[in-house]
Amino acid sequence: MKDQLPRVGIPGAGEMGAALAGSLNREGLETFAVEEGRSTETQARMDEAGMHGVPNLVGLVESSDILFSILPPEVAETEASRVAERFPAVANHLVLVEANAISPGRVQRIASFFTGIRANFIDGGIVGLPPLKDDRPRLYASGNGLGSIARLDGTGFDLCLLGAEIGLA
Repeated sequence: MKDQLPRVGIPGAGEMGAALAGSLNREGLETFAVEEGRSTETQARMDEAGMHGVPNLVGLVESSDILFSILPPEVAETEASRVAERFPAVANHLVLVEANAISPGRVQRIASFFTGIRANFIDGGIVGLPPLKDDRPRLYASGNGLGSIARLDGTGFDLCLLGAEIGLA
């Protein structure tokens, strides 16, 4: 990731995820989303944002250096568990940014899924509307290894670093 721009996976291509992907793509990054089980509307958002489709969650993890979990809060924990279960089959190192609107306790439970595997877990919280031209939401972030997402500051979001403790964002 040092010499090239990171590849970014976004499991859900909802309004915020697709808009973030479009902003990242305009900055020269590649973004990916899962095609499996997506509606026609979601597929259209993916296409409009310039996201590359991958067949399933394993393909998304394999294709990504950074994975932004931007999902409805009620599925955040289940989806993170699915990523953690499939991760051992993947050879690359992954940065997982849990960017859903969830409680500190829940984000700490999700972080525990990634203990002992080659993943850097970052607690994140997006505040604001989806990015549009020069208007960007803020991504509040805490955890170890925040430098792994620092180069994305000013792309699809403005980064606000809060420290190393999971649960601050």
